[in-house]
Amino acid sequence: MQSPLIFYSERLDIVRKELDKIVGKRRWVTASRFLFFFSAIILLILYFRGNIDHYLPAITFLLCFLIVVRIDVNLLTKKNFISKQLFSIENEIGVLQNQENQFNNGSVFASEENYTDDLDVFGRYSIFHLLNRCSTHHGLQLLADRFKQPYIQKTAIENYQHAVKVFSTQPIIREHVTAAGLVSGENAGTLNDVSGWMQSEQIFEGKMMTRILRFLLPVINFATAYYWLSEGNYFPFILSVVLTWIYLGSSSAYIHKQHDLIGKKNEILNQYAGILFQFSPIDPGASTYLMHLRKQSLEAYEEIKRLSKLSELFDQRLNMLVFIILNTFFLYDIQVTILLEKWKSKNKHAFPGWLQSVADIEYLISLSAFAFNNPGFSFPQLSENSKTIQAVQLSHPLIEPAERVYNNFALGENEKLMLITGSNMSGKSTFLRSIGINVLLAQCGAPVCAQSFKWMPVRLLTCIRVTDSLHDHTSYFMAELKKLQLIIHALREDVFSLVLIDEILRGTNSDDKHHGSQKYIEQLISFPCLSLFATHDIQLGQMEQSYPGLVGNYCFESMIQDNEIYFDYKLHKGVSKNRNASFLMKKMEII
Repeated sequence: MQSPLIFYSERLDIVRKELDKIVGKRRWVTASRFLFFFSAIILLILYFRGNIDHYLPAITFLLCFLIVVRIDVNLLTKKNFISKQLFSIENEIGVLQNQENQFNNGSVFASEENYTDDLDVFGRYSIFHLLNRCSTHHGLQLLADRFKQPYIQKTAIENYQHAVKVFSTQPIIREHVTAAGLVSGENAGTLNDVSGWMQSEQIFEGKMMTRILRFLLPVINFATAYYWLSEGNYFPFILSVVLTWIYLGSSSAYIHKQHDLIGKKNEILNQYAGILFQFSPIDPGASTYLMHLRKQSLEAYEEIKRLSKLSELFDQRLNMLVFIILNTFFLYDIQVTILLEKWKSKNKHAFPGWLQSVADIEYLISLSAFAFNNPGFSFPQLSENSKTIQAVQLSHPLIEPAERVYNNFALGENEKLMLITGSNMSGKSTFLRSIGINVLLAQCGAPVCAQSFKWMPVRLLTCIRVTDSLHDHTSYFMAELKKLQLIIHALREDVFSLVLIDEILRGTNSDDKHHGSQKYIEQLISFPCLSLFATHDIQLGQMEQSYPGLVGNYCFESMIQDNEIYFDYKLHKGVSKNRNASFLMKKMEII
């Protein structure tokens, strides 16, 4: 199988050549534009001066100029699209070479209220930052929501797993969809106003008087204008124009409100339509979910594209000349508003589903890019009845591949709680985060950083990183107690959970810490959950004898060789025996 880096490098060469061709064509088109326009002007001057007998050559050159302008617009559109393809490919190469992903890092979604802070889910160099390939508001929100509330249902997880497996084998379509989303971006805002417009009132649709006047008044205005030009009597024309603007004025407040909601949205609508269009050629394979998405994308593309054009037409009213002339002779505002109302009546119930489809497509793109870029990762297997988590060669996906240390791991068969001892820097916290982040990925439908992984879906509960708050008048110790309290309250809801706890009660004396930790462990093993409890307190290891089959001792050891300290970051059975604090303090001449 071709490596991802080689694939992207080859795609980079291909797409760069396509861009060079477009740039070369545009040079010729730009020269042609100037030639045709300049020639047309010269011929018109010569015609009006009487140096040539006919104006047709000038008109011909003007028509050629307009055709070439249209060709140039199409080439520019292609150039912008290919430029975004290049950005996407270069970004993937950068990510594979451990550079920062250029997409949104999700820091706006960061919170200390749940496991997302403990597991580094959002922010720079987070798992969200590693996976995110979303360019729309709805895609970003869905990806963030899934990381905050991953799937628990077996069917949902398997549907996404299957879809990601199929989609990850079609990287060029993923590249095209990503480029389509990047061409416009959401620089003008989001589609929230459009959703509001969908729910707004409609005053024209179905009214007989509107149907009559929208055609009758323009006919009268043209007729009176002709009468004025032919007979010299302008009074009928002035009267019809006044009546026209009175009619326009009667609905101006409604029209202005509609424009506030739907105006200036054509770029964003084009972005969503482009994503749907580029996704539609996908081969869904046997994935029913991808079949559904493809069908919906084909239905949605044409309608969203039409709404984009109507929004662009509506914006023409901001041009004062267009506003006056077109409204006078065609009732332009009313004509466009009626077309928008018809579109709304036809599609308002389907529109939210179309937006969700775009979000789902971008969500799948993020997961599929992650799967394609990491062919050594595996798709986890769901356990039917056994409340266990088992992994072979598991590590953390945010650690560079060359620096990863892999561990085997099993919890639930021989014990409910894994008590992990070890010194600072030995790997306890990273191990807890490795398990938590891989469980999270598994329940989002993504592959995991392991050779194999089998689990029953769980709710994640963590207490790994604790911070105090001067603003909330909360000390470190109280902040930690609140986190521990939330875990117990959540466990009382009788939902199968995975609890990850790292070195609690650091703000009290050793006896109090030992007693409190022991009682908390006794609480954990009484609930329907699996737990990993990392601690420096090796005396807690005695609980393995007190609670056989419930508590198991594991550790991360350090080794001192040649007056240097080494860590193998490997999980071992038993209680940690080595002490490195005194050694390090002596080595650093602290003691």
